Amino acid sequence: MKKYNVAIIGAGPGCLAIMDMISRDQLRQLQMHIVGIADTNLQAPGLRQAQALNIFTTSNYKDLFNIPDLDLIIELTGDPDFSQTIQHEKPAHVHLMDHIVARLFWDVSHLEYEKLHVEKEIEEQSQELEASEEEARRQKRTAEGIIYGSPTPMFVIDKNHKIIYWNKACEKLTGFSRKKMIGTNRQWEPFYRRKRPLLADVIIDNDSEQIKKITRKMGLHRSPVVEEGYEVEYFVPHLGEDGTHLYINAAPIKDDAGNIQGAIITYQDFSERVKMTQHLKASEEETRKQKRTAEGIIYGSPIPMFVLDKNHKITYWNRAVERLTGFRSEEMIGTDRQWEPFYPHKRPILADFLINDDLEPNKKLYKGMHLRKSPMVEGAYEAEHFFPHLGEKGTHLYFNTAPIKDDSGNIQGAVITYQDFSERVKMIQEIERREIFVQNLIQNSIDGIIATEAKGKIVIFNRGAAEILGYAPEEIIGQKSYLKILSEETGIAIRDAFYGEEYGPPGKIINMEAQFLNKANETIPLRLSGTLLYEEEKEVGSVVFIQDLREIHRLQREKEHAERMAAIGRTVAGVAHYIKNILNGLQGGAYVINSAMGKKDHELVQKGWGMVEKNIDQISSIVTDMLIYSSERKPIYDLVNPNEGVAEVLELMWERAKLSGAVFVRKLDPELTPVAMDKTAIHNCLLNLIGNAIDACTLGGIMDGKGVVTVETDKPSGWGVRFRITDNGIGMDEDAKKKLFTEFFTTKGYKGSGLGLPVTQKIVKEHGGRLTFRSEVGHGTSFSLMLPEKVGFQGE
Repeated sequence: MKKYNVAIIGAGPGCLAIMDMISRDQLRQLQMHIVGIADTNLQAPGLRQAQALNIFTTSNYKDLFNIPDLDLIIELTGDPDFSQTIQHEKPAHVHLMDHIVARLFWDVSHLEYEKLHVEKEIEEQSQELEASEEEARRQKRTAEGIIYGSPTPMFVIDKNHKIIYWNKACEKLTGFSRKKMIGTNRQWEPFYRRKRPLLADVIIDNDSEQIKKITRKMGLHRSPVVEEGYEVEYFVPHLGEDGTHLYINAAPIKDDAGNIQGAIITYQDFSERVKMTQHLKASEEETRKQKRTAEGIIYGSPIPMFVLDKNHKITYWNRAVERLTGFRSEEMIGTDRQWEPFYPHKRPILADFLINDDLEPNKKLYKGMHLRKSPMVEGAYEAEHFFPHLGEKGTHLYFNTAPIKDDSGNIQGAVITYQDFSERVKMIQEIERREIFVQNLIQNSIDGIIATEAKGKIVIFNRGAAEILGYAPEEIIGQKSYLKILSEETGIAIRDAFYGEEYGPPGKIINMEAQFLNKANETIPLRLSGTLLYEEEKEVGSVVFIQDLREIHRLQREKEHAERMAAIGRTVAGVAHYIKNILNGLQGGAYVINSAMGKKDHELVQKGWGMVEKNIDQISSIVTDMLIYSSERKPIYDLVNPNEGVAEVLELMWERAKLSGAVFVRKLDPELTPVAMDKTAIHNCLLNLIGNAIDACTLGGIMDGKGVVTVETDKPSGWGVRFRITDNGIGMDEDAKKKLFTEFFTTKGYKGSGLGLPVTQKIVKEHGGRLTFRSEVGHGTSFSLMLPEKVGFQGE
């Protein structure tokens, strides 16, 4: 006989009865076999019994429809509407027995069972009683096993409100042990601070008013699964570290007469579900907040932007893009007119291509717009273009388009931003115009212009510099440093000038004369001015302006030569009485010699010859000075110890100083090393300066040994040697100072020719040196003669 595969919907006591009836073979005529049970209450007794028997269970009754070879569904929920729903949803081949028919089936089956077994029951009454007692004990053990082994926290109280079961899951939930709780009425203690009835207590008391009160206060409602059961959700603040959200289900336990004998209560901890719900609500609120924030950012952003959805419709059009285009959001949102503000006819814009994910074939539309991938946003593109009819004179725009994707990476739209860089374009054009102007200015400058970067490499070398130094710009720019076109001596001098104060404030050079080397390695005299370049107080380079002095020097030499010739003519006329006195002295000496020879007076001859020699020396000196001053000559260099040269001059002038009542004071630097100079020329300069110092001490009437001439040597920075000759003589007034070098001028009367200092100055200039003085009337005069250091000179 074929077995009927039966599924039951509603796992309450009726389900248990049918399961028990089938398990006892009461329906052996029909050969029923239970293959599935469904109930929304996962703690329903029939559901748990089925699980114990390895029968398929589910909380969704529709899952039963998928059971293979299902023949019959028994509906035990007691809901006629639900029964109709099942009737319409079940498979056509499956029969339905609703709860009314099931009840009748149960009654008939039960009567049949009673009829078939009435005689046997009488005969086996004693055996069945024993078996019934054993079954009761077995069911009690099963119930206890189910209760204690259930993962659902539960406990049972009897009709006297005493705890008779308290399972392990309840121990774990509350922290109260079974041993401590069973037999007591302290079921309230794990859940409340003070004693009060639980839902199970209210059910046992069958207190309808209390049930109504709980319903109003806590949202109590009847269980849809368990007959006469109740459900409620409640938060127990002191259960667990942060409190616990509980789903509570309580149902009465009745005897066969329907009298309440106790109650069972189960708990489900749904704190995580509450947290998830709260998190979901918070997430939804955060999403709404972010949406409002995003909208606020879009609309309030000073950057023109709009957003398209995946259907190419405008969803956002902010105020900045309104100002840029003149199109208001009211007329643009919801349309696909995004092209209209930018192009004279309809065409897809970059955002449209990005949404279609089809950019490559359309790149030709953006030829000349400098289309490129964005370095900042993945999947985004940027471009630049001039829109001639946007604004009065057209607008240069930089625009950036990025896709908007969902969590799966699918494109849902695009956002496009614009930046008006018309002013930047104008500024760049103006900068380029100025750059061209500056380049023309630099390249067409008469002066040479040389600029370097921080490491000294030349970056600007104009035509003027190329003409002066003979290099082509491409041979210099980026190839050579400025040190390569300078001698070592000049390089050091320029460096010191930049960082010193001799030619201007630190960092600048004003009108310095120096020697550069041209391409043919020839020395070129130049006048240069320059400045160090700084960026945020950091030195980044330098620029110098050079002027070729060769022609100027030639003209100066011609001018100076002409002036010297004219000056010599004026001097000859001016010193005629001086020459006349010398001639008179010669005549006097000759007369004395003639007289002495006539008298054969040898001593008188010597005296006369001395007069002649003295006047010959004076003629030789003035002629030599005039020749030196009037001629062009180059120094003949040799390495000379400056202190030794001073010692020789002082030795020669010692007797003269002694006769004049003057003394020498020496302050010679013992650390001085030999310096390149024309020894004879500098010797004459020192003789002249020291002789003048001695004369200055005697002209004022200092004859009593108070005249002091101090001679010093030292080495200033950037120079080879400095000679300083200082006297405590009469000094010079302002008029004398002005005429000292410009005219052939003397304060010695007939004793001086006025050629000594001009000759000395000329010799010093020929050495590239410097002759300076300071003087004060009544406080003496000091002359400084400085010679340059010729780096690398080893002597001839």
